[in-house]
Amino acid sequence: MSDVRGAGPLRQRVRSRRVGRVLLVGDAGGYVDALTGEGIAVGLAQAQAAVAALAADRPEAYPRAALRVSLRSSVLTSGLLAATRSEPGRRAVLGTAHRVPWLFDRAVNAVAHD
Repeated sequence: MSDVRGAGPLRQRVRSRRVGRVLLVGDAGGYVDALTGEGIAVGLAQAQAAVAALAADRPEAYPRAALRVSLRSSVLTSGLLAATRSEPGRRAVLGTAHRVPWLFDRAVNAVAHD
């Protein structure tokens, strides 16, 4: 066994997901962290929302739509990050994931299939 190594948190914030008709999707539009791995699903959902906003000639509607499709993922990831900021929190989360792996799997899959 070796020391635990990692980097993070990886939060990327943006001032806006839209400037005129330029819409940012996926990682370019900001994200909480790559913790749960649902970034591709969120990026695709945001791309779909961006296309719908542009097709309706309403690019101003995109930021709210992008927030809506990424909210569940952001809440779960933010919650996991908050819970693991302290050593006891990390032990609790990792211990639970080890003892009840289906629970973590179900939570991640619920977000990915939002």
